[in-house]
Amino acid sequence: MKKRKLRNGKERLYTHSDKLLNTAFEYFAWCDENPLLKKELMRSGERKGELIEVPVSRPYTISGLCVFCQISEATFRSFFRSDEMCAAALHIQDIIKQNQMEGAIAGIYNSAIVCRLVDSSNVEEEEQLKRIPFVVKVIDNETKEELEDLRDHFMS
Repeated sequence: MKKRKLRNGKERLYTHSDKLLNTAFEYFAWCDENPLLKKELMRSGERKGELIEVPVSRPYTISGLCVFCQISEATFRSFFRSDEMCAAALHIQDIIKQNQMEGAIAGIYNSAIVCRLVDSSNVEEEEQLKRIPFVVKVIDNETKEELEDLRDHFMS
C-alpha cells in the first residue's frame, strides 16, 4: 500500500479512520482522567477563607484533540473531505459537541461559551454535509422533478 505524504514530504499520521478514532478515544479518556483544578474559597467551617483546589471536568475540544493527535485544526477539517475519514471526523465532532452541551446543561461549563462553540460548529457541519455526495434512485419523472425543486430550494 502506498503511503500518503504531505506537501512537505512527511508521512500523514492518520490515513485510516480506525487510527483517528482510537486516538480520539485516548484523548477523551485522558480528559476524563485529568480534570482541571479550580481554586475556590471556603465559605464556612474550620477552613473558612482558605483557597482549595476542586477538580472539575475537563471539556473535550477540537483544539485539544488536535494537540493530542499532533495535527493542526486544518488537518482535522480536511478529514471531512475524505471518503475514508469523514464518518470518523463527524462522529468525533458529535462526541465533543455532546460533552460540551451536557457539561453546559449540568452547569459544569459556561453555557454562553458552549452555545457559541456549538453554533459555530453547526455552521461548519452544514458546509461539510453539503459536500457529502449521495445518490437517490427515482422511479418516476414527477418525483424526480419534486426532488430537484427541493434540492434547489435548500441548496440556494
